[in-house]
Amino acid sequence: MKWIKLSDRTPVPEIDGKKVLICRLLNDSQAEQNPSVFPTNMVKACNKDETWWMSLPELPIGLRNLNRK
Repeated sequence: MKWIKLSDRTPVPEIDGKKVLICRLLNDSQAEQNPSVFPTNMVKACNKDETWWMSLPELPIGLRNLNRK
């Protein structure tokens, strides 16, 4: 997996999943929030020049059939 700059491509829930991992340029008091899991449909509100994202990996086989919230 590689980081994708938001200005290059915005994630799509149907392709990239309901949640993605994001990393943003933040001030020192917010630095502990990087990286974070973020709802895919909310990434479009992030600064396109200061945000990178990647899809989350699939769940392990034994957990794939469990309901996820």
